[in-house]
Amino acid sequence: MAQKGPRLATEAPSIGLLAGRQLFGDRIEVVSAGSEPTRVNPLAIEAMREIGIDISGHRSKGTAEVDLSAVDLIVTLCADEVCPVVPGRVKKEHWPFADPGATLASFREVRDQIHAKLKQFNDSGLGPLFQL
Repeated sequence: MAQKGPRLATEAPSIGLLAGRQLFGDRIEVVSAGSEPTRVNPLAIEAMREIGIDISGHRSKGTAEVDLSAVDLIVTLCADEVCPVVPGRVKKEHWPFADPGATLASFREVRDQIHAKLKQFNDSGLGPLFQL
């Protein structure tokens, strides 16, 4: 993918990835990887389908699959679970969201919280967040 603007990496489920891509469009390239990748949870797929975003074809990736040297900002979304350690000069932000658990209602709640935080991030002008 040709880089069109700053790269934002989220240590996030597909919810953060796709919500970010929807919000930022081509202005920011959003990539996602987790410290303990697994399958995409069917409840996450359903929660995103409800707002018109299809993540059924996505897979969870580990941080080793993302070129962190090409990333301008890393946002970790972990709360109680293991957050990845990222060495180097990459700017980092931590937005602690609880693991959604095992109910569709909890996935909806976390989806909405992540979307609100991404919208706030987008509305802030983004520029200062990408300066080291």
